[in-house]
Amino acid sequence: MTTAPDDFVRRVRRAYEWGRFKRGVLHGAPALLLTAISAALCQRAGWSATIGATLFVLVTGLIRYGRIGARAAYAGLKVGALAFAIPIVIFHWYFRDLCDLQTVLMVDTATGLGAGLLLGLKSARLEARRTAFLLCASAVATLCGTLGCLFFGPIGVASMAAGVLLSTAPFAVYRRAPA
Repeated sequence: MTTAPDDFVRRVRRAYEWGRFKRGVLHGAPALLLTAISAALCQRAGWSATIGATLFVLVTGLIRYGRIGARAAYAGLKVGALAFAIPIVIFHWYFRDLCDLQTVLMVDTATGLGAGLLLGLKSARLEARRTAFLLCASAVATLCGTLGCLFFGPIGVASMAAGVLLSTAPFAVYRRAPA
């Protein structure tokens, strides 16, 4: 049985798009792991699920899109995993009894600043679409870090997000002078 050229092209295109979607879902799976850990440690399982679902959809979409979006998703997940783990490790195991407001603000803000700095340095090496990379990677890293900071409530989330914003802003504004 022969297929018409249009039908063949449609089937090939569908298989190609389905493969890209499956790749996005597969590589977005770490977001689900971070969500499960956050829901187990925090008393805010509903918030963890909501933020985790948003993170999963964002990462899946960026990887499915490809190009700079995929690069940003991978970089954001790597840096975001650190931003997720640092506050939990520091407070859950190390400062278990010393969890006051100032310490939470310092650690979460420093974590956000460090995550934003790493993403900014990575974006500075790109030749094109730096701002798009920085925006997407920062969104992914901030959502990952937010899952870790939910343990400390809205103040932890806000301080971590502010740290990422403050440290990525100079990289987004700065443009290399033409040679």
